[in-house]
Amino acid sequence: MHRELGEEWSQIDDPCTTHRCTPDGIMVAQIFCDIPTKPHPSCQLYTPPGECCPNWICGSECVDDAGVLHALYSHWQSGPCTYHMCTEEGIITRNMTCDLPYQPHASCTKYLPPGECCPVWHCSRQCVDSSGTNREVGEKWKSDDCTLHQCTSQGSFTIDLYEVCEILAPPTHTCELVKVPGECCPQWMCH
Repeated sequence: MHRELGEEWSQIDDPCTTHRCTPDGIMVAQIFCDIPTKPHPSCQLYTPPGECCPNWICGSECVDDAGVLHALYSHWQSGPCTYHMCTEEGIITRNMTCDLPYQPHASCTKYLPPGECCPVWHCSRQCVDSSGTNREVGEKWKSDDCTLHQCTSQGSFTIDLYEVCEILAPPTHTCELVKVPGECCPQWMCH
């Protein structure tokens, strides 16, 4: 990078070291900060981003553990369950407590959604069919022409429809039993 004669600069990650372009080359100087006495017990030392020397922040602002400046009476979170408030006495921190209600039914498990503080009940009120599709309680479906399934709160219930087929004697000797596509029970086809 080209610099002009007399130009001064410092690095973003090291604002306490200055560089100056001179006829003899680059001169490097270190800045040393005089930190005045703490004016009040509630004051906090704060170095603004990009600056070398810290300042005292008293009563009207707070600096959190990450070095972020917060206005008086402002609120912020440092995690899903941790809340903070800037006061004249400094930062007050509160951890949220969670009251999870009783387990709705036996298939429910505790689940903590990403980014949330409190767990919730995750209740599996679904069935999964042989193809991996979720089915709601009360839903009916067929896996083939003769197999009916129903999702109940206790799981999947299967009925073999072929067992309920009523196959009577053939109406005449020229009839044959045939499977009709989409139907479970065979039917007599007479010629």
